[in-house]
Amino acid sequence: MRSNSNYKLAFWIGFAVHVIFVWTRSRILDMDCINASCTSHILADMPLSILYLAMPHPMVIIASFTLGSLLWGFYFIGILWLLEKIIK
Repeated sequence: MRSNSNYKLAFWIGFAVHVIFVWTRSRILDMDCINASCTSHILADMPLSILYLAMPHPMVIIASFTLGSLLWGFYFIGILWLLEKIIK
């Protein structure tokens, strides 16, 4: 029997992992990416990051924090669902 709490936990773990990822690749107080073109943010949020290409660095960081973290939360839910299907 599946528990919704497992999916909620997977979502929040994915969300937290992405927040840590963005935090370590940004200068938060300066709102600037560590590398010149924010490629690590763009590659990490790949299907969604097409929207980031036209944005300046501060907007890329904010969008990656919000939209990318949601995306990674849903990725982790999908990974948990696949693991449950494989194990059963």
